[in-house]
Amino acid sequence: MGTSPAQTAMTQLEAPGGIAVTVQGGSPRDVNAVRHQLHAKAVAAARHPDLYVRFDPHARGVSVDWTSTTRATWSLSAPPNAGRVRYINQLLRLRLLDRGRLPIHAAAAEQDDGAWMIVGPAGGGKTALLLALLDAGWSFLAGEWVVVEDGRVQAADDRIDLRAHHLDAARSLRLELGLRGRVRRWLVATGLRRLDRFELRSRDLGNSRISRTGTVPITRAVWVQGTSGPAHGRDGSLDEIVDEMVRCELSRYRDLLALYQHDVAGGIQPVPLVRDLGEMLNTRIRQQLAGIRVRIVERAGAAPHSLLELAGVGIA
Repeated sequence: MGTSPAQTAMTQLEAPGGIAVTVQGGSPRDVNAVRHQLHAKAVAAARHPDLYVRFDPHARGVSVDWTSTTRATWSLSAPPNAGRVRYINQLLRLRLLDRGRLPIHAAAAEQDDGAWMIVGPAGGGKTALLLALLDAGWSFLAGEWVVVEDGRVQAADDRIDLRAHHLDAARSLRLELGLRGRVRRWLVATGLRRLDRFELRSRDLGNSRISRTGTVPITRAVWVQGTSGPAHGRDGSLDEIVDEMVRCELSRYRDLLALYQHDVAGGIQPVPLVRDLGEMLNTRIRQQLAGIRVRIVERAGAAPHSLLELAGVGIA
């Protein structure tokens, strides 16, 4: 049986942190899905890839070849369209950890003197604080995840994942966000309170609201979580939140961890990197965020203006 051009076509990408990715096969939709997941850009010059993604029409599931944790490429094979691109994002983050960097689920906003990185459990209030900072005149850096190296943060996505309550908060804040054309008409036609979820991209923001500086020094890490008691904010330490940060991050690798357990049960011994993921995350968090001021916020439906106060806006 011959091989079609679509199966042999190669696309070269560069993901955040300088990770080189080669995509073979798959439809344009598959390739775009990989680019979207990795927030990667197409590059012309090919170099030895850190990740190799192969869309195989004969594949029956997802498999990962852990050839080496140092120089050789990690390879992922998957059927087209049902490519399970979430594995690819997790592999990218694992490769960044392997290279000494810290990829982390976080939002980030920039002011003149640097960036605030906003972390916390799902539903804790990261997006609400990000929207409040944007409304206060800060610049958007990232909405979903970032890469931290040497105390500096780099955006690893260009979107804000909004839910209905975020949109209600944005309306109460009179947050314009520069929504243009089709997006604006769609929001008006649908009605904010009937929207369940909406993905806002950086291109939907006014130019004055987008950070253009690439990597930015982190001046504060803000941990935001819900509470059943009264809302409050205080200065804290990295030691107070590192275990919870590790727990939250481990949940972001659940597909790879499940694949690891499957391989172990089948007699395959994958790289220790997956087995020791929790320990590695703990180490990278302590390395990359050492010396950075920490603010701990517990919120119970706090209004946007009070959320800024809780986070310490205006506190030197």
